[in-house]
Amino acid sequence: MAAAEVDGGTILVEPNGFACTLDDVAKRLSAGAVTASVFLNVNADQQFVHAADGRIVTRFEPDYPMDRAGGDEDRLLPHMIELGMPTEDDGDEDDDWGDPIHTAFALAERVTGVRMTPEALDEPVLVGSTRGLL
Repeated sequence: MAAAEVDGGTILVEPNGFACTLDDVAKRLSAGAVTASVFLNVNADQQFVHAADGRIVTRFEPDYPMDRAGGDEDRLLPHMIELGMPTEDDGDEDDDWGDPIHTAFALAERVTGVRMTPEALDEPVLVGSTRGLL
């Protein structure tokens, strides 16, 4: 995992990893803070997890954002609607509303105030194992 300090917070990047989407990890990382985690793997498995003050606020698969869970699963609805995410199941599986992962990153930026850019990782970063998080 690599960590980079940016304006407004820290970005964690975990190539081929999912630790930050796990409830226990997200709760610990969000103690006294706000976090958002976006996950995608080579099998197209996807996950968005938003946590605040040690609680999971909402989680969903970015390619199916109408199926949410969490302590306040609808808290992000205004942002999701503004970004064009479908928030209710209308039965149309073929809805083309954009790129789910790009939209999930835009949602993460809105809820955390931290912007993920390619330049964010151009500076020296802290690199370490996620072993202690799991």
